[in-house]
Amino acid sequence: MRKLHGILTHLRPFMTSSLHRKADAKQTANIVVAERFKAVTILSINRPDKQNALNESLLHELASQLTQFEEDNSASVAVINGIGGNFSAGYDVDELKQRSEHDINSVQNSLFFPFQRKTSKPMLCSISGLCKSIGFEIALMCDMRYAEEKAFFGFSNRQLGIPLLNDGPKRLAKLIGLSKATEFLVMDRQISSQEAVDLGIVNAVVQDGTALGSAIKTAVFLSSLPQSSLQHDLSVLHGSQFDKDKWPSILNDFKSNISLNEDSLKSARILKLNNMPEWELKEIEYEKNYAKNKRKQNDANKI
Repeated sequence: MRKLHGILTHLRPFMTSSLHRKADAKQTANIVVAERFKAVTILSINRPDKQNALNESLLHELASQLTQFEEDNSASVAVINGIGGNFSAGYDVDELKQRSEHDINSVQNSLFFPFQRKTSKPMLCSISGLCKSIGFEIALMCDMRYAEEKAFFGFSNRQLGIPLLNDGPKRLAKLIGLSKATEFLVMDRQISSQEAVDLGIVNAVVQDGTALGSAIKTAVFLSSLPQSSLQHDLSVLHGSQFDKDKWPSILNDFKSNISLNEDSLKSARILKLNNMPEWELKEIEYEKNYAKNKRKQNDANKI
């Protein structure tokens, strides 16, 4: 623990809230600001004037930066955060509407996050303010999440008719169970950071203005550990939660079951899933069998 306390002085530039972080001229030009502290890569979503709403160019830039992080042998841990007081308000709906008027087929490109994890390097997330829709999905992709007291979570896609295309529902179901995840999706629930930690969505709730510093402090500690064993154990954990080999087929299922419609786009109902993918049907069946076997086990223990 002394080692952790010893690095606090070096972390002070990152300990302030993202609300108070001021982008310099270089940062202003970058929609994703990449910084480095020791073996920790810090990636900051930088569209504060849009509450860090995500568009196609930003998603591709963030994916590119994460790929660089994975390929950099000197980088051990990544921290993702948002500048300006919000992690991300989700989709840039205004841009989606503009695209729908000119090129319907390009709309779905703004809804996919083109990144697949190829390594098991730890990825942490610092969350302040809004964390919604595709921004929430990106947060769920990370291994650990630190949220400030006034952070707010939700998919916020139901009224817009925008499906979640980045494996967010599956990840959420693995965290909180199929029943609660279903309620999240169909009721479009919005929750506070306290409810998020109670459900197990975030690892800790910290004071406003300290989430980024908390995440970086943990990241520095993780980077000081032997990396081969850490990444091996994370790989085992990831394998037990998500079948990475099936990801390409899952993505194809999503794409093959999406239809674009002029009228729905004009009314802000951007996309529609025609059929439930086969993988999701299997997931539901798995959950049912798991619950059934769990009940049998509990009944046997009572005898």
